[in-house]
Amino acid sequence: MATTTNTTTMSVPMGDVPKPPYDPHIPSPVSARLTALMHASSLQIRKELESSILESLVYLVDFPLCKPAPPGPRETQAFKHHLRFFTPNDYDDLIEERNIIACCGYALCAKLKQSTGKSRLARVAGGDWVERKTVERFCGDECARRALWVRVQLNEEPAWVRTEVVGEAEVDPENGQVSGVDLDSVEPEEGWVAEIRLLEEAEEAKEAGVWKEKDERDVRKLAEELQGIGIKDAEMLKKRKEKEKEKEKVRDAVLADVKEREVREKVMVTLPEEVGGETAAIEGYVPKASKVDE
Repeated sequence: MATTTNTTTMSVPMGDVPKPPYDPHIPSPVSARLTALMHASSLQIRKELESSILESLVYLVDFPLCKPAPPGPRETQAFKHHLRFFTPNDYDDLIEERNIIACCGYALCAKLKQSTGKSRLARVAGGDWVERKTVERFCGDECARRALWVRVQLNEEPAWVRTEVVGEAEVDPENGQVSGVDLDSVEPEEGWVAEIRLLEEAEEAKEAGVWKEKDERDVRKLAEELQGIGIKDAEMLKKRKEKEKEKEKVRDAVLADVKEREVREKVMVTLPEEVGGETAAIEGYVPKASKVDE
């Protein structure tokens, strides 16, 4: 006899299915897409800025363009303009690239870099020993001061995190082009004001009384940079010269008191005519010749 099994099916309304617990740390699909787009845009802006820095570095390697004549105001502005995205590390790369072609590391100088020999260390004017490669980066002390003065003014933050650089930057989602940032201009626009001042301009500003606290900090940083390559700052050199002058005054005063003794009469020393006996004796000994004469 066959056995029949009755199966009962229960239907549950969809509205009664329990939902997973809400997790505030899990972003919604819309929020996740916006985050991904922002991250991609940041990477694209960074990529374009790094490319612009590289192009500026290549451009400044051959500076100044009017060799051997000194650079004019136009080239000076172009030099500052191409440093607008640089960090101190980027500036060090520029100096190194110029040194590879035997040029002075200061981009506004048309001279060749100096050579101090082949040893690892080089002796500088103050008598100190420093790394030879650091001294040979420039043609001399003056260009070292000019170049390092520019370096201490550069922003240490990368350009892609500076609000003044990327504050208005936008990326086209269709083609990835970046707008709102001047990436490829060779010369600045008319009226553009540079944040960097050359050493000569800074000295003029100090004489005119237009001096800020930041300038004082930059001067201290410059002194540290120069000390690293054996160049003393201006104050130390001034004190050293003052000490040398004081020593010269003391020496001159001592020499002024020294007088040569005057001899009024010449004194002639004559030997006695008698050569025999005790007169001819040498420490009590009478030579044989004297004894024979006797």
